Amino acid sequence: MSVEAYSQFSGQNCAVFFTRPANYLKLKNEWYFWYNDHWAVCSYTDWMYNPTSMWAMTYYYDFGASPECGATDYATNGEGYEYDGGWHGGSVWSGSHYLPP
Repeated sequence: MSVEAYSQFSGQNCAVFFTRPANYLKLKNEWYFWYNDHWAVCSYTDWMYNPTSMWAMTYYYDFGASPECGATDYATNGEGYEYDGGWHGGSVWSGSHYLPP
């Protein structure tokens, strides 16, 4: 599962990216699991910031051989933002899928 943050010139060609200083990109991820009749947080990351100048950052996580919260449905909510006088970005809900034990 992954989440990304990247920077583009506002109102410009979508293929034009520009480098942001350290701490101008941030992202985090939350992993949810289906518990009884609702979504519950299984695990999450703290905010992560770009350590050096860059135009994009990505965070990947591998559950390994078995999911952390047992065999059930899982979903993620990833958030990514870029600072340009204010934080711009948002979150994306993944939809869900079943992970076996």
